[in-house]
Amino acid sequence: MGEEPYEANWNPNELLEHFGLVPVEKQLIGNKMGASRLVFTVLLMNLSHLR
Repeated sequence: MGEEPYEANWNPNELLEHFGLVPVEKQLIGNKMGASRLVFTVLLMNLSHLR
């Protein structure tokens, strides 16, 4: 109670570093379609945080 909402002030380079895809990842996503493409991308991005 009484907590303020989280505000992130990220610059474009930080956004690309944390949320951007490298060419190999884009290739992996490229052969998916529709909802499976979104789900695969989300899973891929989450896996990158486990490394």
